[in-house]
Amino acid sequence: MKPTDRAELPIRRKGLIPLFALLLLCLASIPYLTRPPWFDEVLTLGWLTVGFSRIPFTYPIPNNHIVYTMLLSVWESAGRELIRNWILLLRLLSLLIGSAALWLLGRETIRRCGILPGTLCTLLLAVSGPMTLFSTALRGYGAALLFCVAAFSAAEMWMRRKMFSGFGFLYLLCSLLAVGVMPTALFALLGGALFFLPYLRRRGKRMQWMLLAGIPVLSVPLFYAHIFGKLVEASRLREGWTGYGSAYWNLYGSFAFVFLPLLPAAAAGGIRLWRRSAGTRIRLAAAVLVFALPLGYLAMAKVPPFPRIFFPFFGIWTIQIALLLKEELRAAGRTGKTILLTGGLVWILVVPSATGPASRLLFGPPGSDDLLCSYPVSEEFVPAAAAETIRKNLPPGGAVFIDFDADPPSLRILLLNQGVPEECVLYDRPDFGKVMRLPPECLIVCRNREDLEKLKQRFSLTGGFEALLERGMQKVYRPK
Repeated sequence: MKPTDRAELPIRRKGLIPLFALLLLCLASIPYLTRPPWFDEVLTLGWLTVGFSRIPFTYPIPNNHIVYTMLLSVWESAGRELIRNWILLLRLLSLLIGSAALWLLGRETIRRCGILPGTLCTLLLAVSGPMTLFSTALRGYGAALLFCVAAFSAAEMWMRRKMFSGFGFLYLLCSLLAVGVMPTALFALLGGALFFLPYLRRRGKRMQWMLLAGIPVLSVPLFYAHIFGKLVEASRLREGWTGYGSAYWNLYGSFAFVFLPLLPAAAAGGIRLWRRSAGTRIRLAAAVLVFALPLGYLAMAKVPPFPRIFFPFFGIWTIQIALLLKEELRAAGRTGKTILLTGGLVWILVVPSATGPASRLLFGPPGSDDLLCSYPVSEEFVPAAAAETIRKNLPPGGAVFIDFDADPPSLRILLLNQGVPEECVLYDRPDFGKVMRLPPECLIVCRNREDLEKLKQRFSLTGGFEALLERGMQKVYRPK
């Protein structure tokens, strides 16, 4: 074997590691590829019906991830004759996008941080609850992660070159695509720009860094110029999380759980960076700013943010964790590396089964789109069983009322597919208003008995109710 061939072997092995991460992601995603659509996913399916050319102009509420929905429309048109299971067909695009994001992030992390830190971080992210959720969801969060990671890679190439470079245009394109999926991807893009903050120390790069930070900000009005009024109007809707503290606890707690066995070594690496020199302190300070950047949303938020809007940060944060590990492993002996590797591999095996219980322990019962283990991928989400129960027990001409917290869209789409008339499915809707009264013998779907009592008071219902289905988050009750 020639010496050059020996040198190429480590490079080839590095290239195989992201592919192994993709395999893990695909295996972890299999159980969720055919699950029924949940609340926001049904909205995505609705955007598909308006036609490809109208998707960019449809923005009544902040839910139409325009770029993703356009990609989904093209994907559906190309594959509808190949795969009969419509939901499976659509979810395969999300899995493809999530896989591309993971592959690109894995390559970037391993190249920048080394094989051991990069491999552990990439594999842990691959089997995590958030990555599995958004790689099978009919939503654009995985696409936002992909374009943010691509923008980060383009930014690094651009900052290594002169101001007028093709990588600057690529960075602009990726930024436009990222905010075109969701405007809040702006924050993750700014996080990527803050990563390169040390370039401000170089006189010839200051203006270039200002452009790096300014392009994401300009990308939002550039992409949404044709519907900017709709975007502003949609942003005024007061839809948000249960509280500011719980929102950020869910965000940072979920990320910490994903990389839990690596955090002590990462913290030790941060201490080493701080002690080394003034230059490394600046790098560490920039990293802290990136981690804290989601808190900047508080300056413009009228309601607590949904933690999931910050999922694109998981890309740059994964790289930062790997960089801190790299710093610590420089001083760690073989024993330290073995302990870290063993802990990471054990966590990879444990985390798929531990995510659900940990989510309930840390963040409470499901129901508020928990980032770590959202209810659509939990055992509590059983719309198929609820829809079957309703269909069997719905009298001729009867109706069913679905409480808002029981995810009405997920049940409605299943009931309509099973032949239940649309006028028989009642729930509070923004376009038609609240339901004022219930017809006689109306079935009720809600989360629990406590919600049932609230509905009885709201509609002035007397008498008792019997449970037809009392498991999961969509319990079915019938008047006695």
